[in-house]
Amino acid sequence: MFPEDDFLTARPARRERTAIVRIALMALIGCLALLTVLIIQARAEADAVLRGPAAPSQSLKAPVPAPPVQPRSGA
Repeated sequence: MFPEDDFLTARPARRERTAIVRIALMALIGCLALLTVLIIQARAEADAVLRGPAAPSQSLKAPVPAPPVQPRSGA
């Protein structure tokens, strides 16, 4: 067997390994990104539960003053 033949038969196997490693790394990065997004979303939902429903329109209004007390006249 010629040395060129050995080189040509071994080369596609190397490409397959490289492709498998790249696919595995991309899958790992995708899983980590998904996990990060889910953690951020869970923290945001937990903060919303702790703080209760937001009511910005009520918090921006000034408190309503009590009506003035008028002295009773007469009896």
